[in-house]
Amino acid sequence: MNKVLIIFIGIMLGIVSFFSIGAMLVLLLFSASIIWIKYCFKSKSTNFLLALFIIGFAIRLMLSAANYYLPLIFGIGGYEAADTQPDAITYNGYAAYVAETISDRDFSYHMRRDPWLNKVVNGARDRFKGEISQGYQTGKNVMSLGVFYAWIGYAPLTVKLINSILGCIIAIMAYCISRRLIDNERGAKIAAILTMFCPSLMYWSATLLQDTFYFFLFSVYIFNSLDFFIARKIRPLVLALVVSFVIYLFKPKFSLVIAACDALLVFILFYTLFIKKLNYTGKIIFFLCLGLILVVKMSLVQSVLLHVVRKTTLTHSGYAASSSIMSYHIYPERFYDISTISIRDILSFGYIFIVLKAVFYFIFSPFPWVLPTKNILIFYPQIIFSFLLIPFIVRGILIGLRYNFKPVAFTIVLVSLFLFPLALSSGLSGITFRHKDLFMPFIFIFASFGILVNEKKTVSGVKKNA
Repeated sequence: MNKVLIIFIGIMLGIVSFFSIGAMLVLLLFSASIIWIKYCFKSKSTNFLLALFIIGFAIRLMLSAANYYLPLIFGIGGYEAADTQPDAITYNGYAAYVAETISDRDFSYHMRRDPWLNKVVNGARDRFKGEISQGYQTGKNVMSLGVFYAWIGYAPLTVKLINSILGCIIAIMAYCISRRLIDNERGAKIAAILTMFCPSLMYWSATLLQDTFYFFLFSVYIFNSLDFFIARKIRPLVLALVVSFVIYLFKPKFSLVIAACDALLVFILFYTLFIKKLNYTGKIIFFLCLGLILVVKMSLVQSVLLHVVRKTTLTHSGYAASSSIMSYHIYPERFYDISTISIRDILSFGYIFIVLKAVFYFIFSPFPWVLPTKNILIFYPQIIFSFLLIPFIVRGILIGLRYNFKPVAFTIVLVSLFLFPLALSSGLSGITFRHKDLFMPFIFIFASFGILVNEKKTVSGVKKNA
């Protein structure tokens, strides 16, 4: 049966590749995902995960096709373009310009069919004069998309379908992470279902935005980091470090966060290989030396911390100053003059409340009682649903910490290192609504614990306070 499946996939790849390289890539990635689920999840959940993946991709396939053809034909979303998301339209046009600049590709046919593609490409020609330059809306994500178009030709639908497959894999990763944290089958399935059919996650994966790619990398990074923390094996550590490097390449603004997370992983490895084998006195001496180094370098630590806080505050103030009804403030008035922020302010209890407020606004805004803009209005049921999950999220975190403290606490630390800078620098609900989806799988994981796990009983496969 397995040989027949492999032969069938090979025949399909051969037939499809004759007509379209893009279609071959989609089919190859889809087939590889099916094989990964079928042979890496040797449990009673395999059929569930396969069905979930196939149904999730089928829905995303239809959404991707609708989000490609309907705007082009009927101008749905206000644009006669290959997408309904404004940023995606711009990125796509710049990518086409990059492709025609580095190759002999001719996109004139597509530019006649797509007025917005024509507009953006011609604007890029006037702006860059045949050169390629990275900047606002022309970062590495656009460059990589341009290289992709130069290779296979203009294929926005192919990009959307690849995003769709990655979006489905994110839901499978949510299942895996949930099982690592608390080995509760029902809770893991609920987390996977919520992630798979989350409306905003489905929409981003049906656009030309590369957000889904970043969400995918983040979930893979957290999973491998958690796997290393639990098993203390080199393979997941290497995979985590490789993925973190890819994240750095495409999102250099996370460089400090990635460095902190990777340093934590390397420290855990060093502790496992050397420090753990020391006697009690040796461990005391080591941590005293580590503390002494931190004291000596305290001025550097304070300088970096102050720089990060001032930078995030400055970014937030730009969003908060917007006249949009979606803007919000999280800092006291005097913080908006960043020169007055001191290290004493950062280390005060008051700043803890600022961080908590920032996280709450970032995750849950726009709030149900504030009518969102027309671009987000379609997601209003999701906004209400997310708000109703708050007590279950809190309960789920507490249950996780109670039954499997170390892995759950480790995961919360890693996720928080990415979450805090984003939350503290945000100030516009329309933007945070898109960026917070990076963390939605983890919100659903803990919410599923709070909904389904009975804390009066020891969770299956996990010893209390392990």
